[in-house]
Amino acid sequence: KAAVTRELELALGVAGIKSLSLVVPSLSGLLASSDTGSGVQYMNRAASVSYALGKLLEVISAHFVPVTLLIDDLQFADGISRSIISSMLENAAQPTFFVCCYRDDDVKPGDDFSSWLQSVESSDIEKVKIENLSLDGVNEMMSESLRAFPRITLPLATQLYN
Repeated sequence: KAAVTRELELALGVAGIKSLSLVVPSLSGLLASSDTGSGVQYMNRAASVSYALGKLLEVISAHFVPVTLLIDDLQFADGISRSIISSMLENAAQPTFFVCCYRDDDVKPGDDFSSWLQSVESSDIEKVKIENLSLDGVNEMMSESLRAFPRITLPLATQLYN
């Protein structure tokens, strides 16, 4: 942990750590200098965050293989966030596995997100469509999570499903 922390601090510097801690607040427990540099000015915050996330993945993947990064609810990402994600997908270290999720029922043909998806799909990306859970699936998940019989969890599962 200490070697990774030191390597990240050297790679990012105060400004990089500050920009990264704005997006990944849990890093403050790992990086000692994440609370410094409150007066840091950014020429381009998106570029700073993109660079810092790339360095974070590069350093972590050099020490821990494989690295899996899950990005959920992509349909709500703004243009800058999508740009950062595109950059990470294009420039990620080899042992990084990305799982990016979005709700296709929230996506309209021709909107900004659809256009972005088409541009990303030209990369070496595999698309996997997962259907919504059925009532039985929700009930099974509730039953297992609550360690209760399915007949007991069915009313709750029905409320969650609807």
